[in-house]
Amino acid sequence: MRLLLAEDDPVGCTVVVRRERAGTELLCLHRAGEAAAYDGDRGWTPPAGCRQRGEPVLAAALRGLGEEAGIDEADVWAVDLSGSWALFAADVADDVTVDLRDRAHDRCAWLSPEEAAARIRPEEVARAQVARAAAVPRVSVGFRPLTRADFPDVVAWQAQPYVARWWSHEATDVAGAERHYGPALDGDDPQGYWHSEKVDG
Repeated sequence: MRLLLAEDDPVGCTVVVRRERAGTELLCLHRAGEAAAYDGDRGWTPPAGCRQRGEPVLAAALRGLGEEAGIDEADVWAVDLSGSWALFAADVADDVTVDLRDRAHDRCAWLSPEEAAARIRPEEVARAQVARAAAVPRVSVGFRPLTRADFPDVVAWQAQPYVARWWSHEATDVAGAERHYGPALDGDDPQGYWHSEKVDG
């Protein structure tokens, strides 16, 4: 059966897989079909692949990670979905098993971010994808009920350009946040609200 590839953006996904040993290491795959020692353009890449027509972007990232690296249980999260090629990252255990299930790759290596950036070609791919994903700090996030002390943070968050374009303007200032969220905090509105916060890292 011939698969139809997506015609809308993003047309594909890269997943930068990270583990912690003696520092951060990134998973790189070597493309089969080239000479064994080939290190040129796209000789080494993170797990990546095209999106199928109608396929959700996250589903494409998870599918590609499973097909290319045999990693099926990773918590994959978005770094950048704004361009023609989506960028994701995944933090995995230091003893994760890599299984090169497809025939597109013949070996893998765990490299420091600097080593990965030097090996992945072309250079703009390493810079745009690997360097950006590697630089995102490892953070665990927890959730707790929203309080009025959080209103300034909520207002600041909703004012960010990447949020404001999608968010209705109920809380453009602290007074607006009080009007919008206050009834729920007082138990007069059945909808609850939660606040996320970094809990370690």
